[in-house]
Amino acid sequence: MKRPSPYFLVVFAGLVLTVSAAGTARAAKPPSPSKADREVAARIAKDLEFASEMVRKGLWREALFRWERVLAQRPDDPRLLNNVAVAREALGDREGARQAYERALVLSTERPIEDNFIYFRRGDPAPEPAAPGDTPQPPAEGPAPDLAAPPAAAPDPAGDGTARLP
Repeated sequence: MKRPSPYFLVVFAGLVLTVSAAGTARAAKPPSPSKADREVAARIAKDLEFASEMVRKGLWREALFRWERVLAQRPDDPRLLNNVAVAREALGDREGARQAYERALVLSTERPIEDNFIYFRRGDPAPEPAAPGDTPQPPAEGPAPDLAAPPAAAPDPAGDGTARLP
């Protein structure tokens, strides 16, 4: 009997692996979301969009209401927790803001969230985000900011879903 060539064995082994991998990929395909899941996702998207619009208008209480409603569905979303903290800070609820910031930082170490918490702890309003290509400047020396009035809105300047105080 003639012995099979090594080339034939390599091609055969490759074919077996390809067929088995294709079968695994088909089996691992996630099921499509149900109608109820799609409706919940649509409501969440609508609430987030509305909250952003309310922040642009300076209506922090309404934005906070919407973000907290979404937070009930997504309790471990650090960006959402950051937004809740910013809104609470704007409304004067420093203890609620601190708790939301700390919870967000447990879940994520994203720089915008860390920066917001640092400014919160210092009692300073967050600086305007730098435009791409700008050289960061040190903060200007001057009188302490007026913390009695809520700051003007600067929602999601980076487009990453993270609200920031100006």
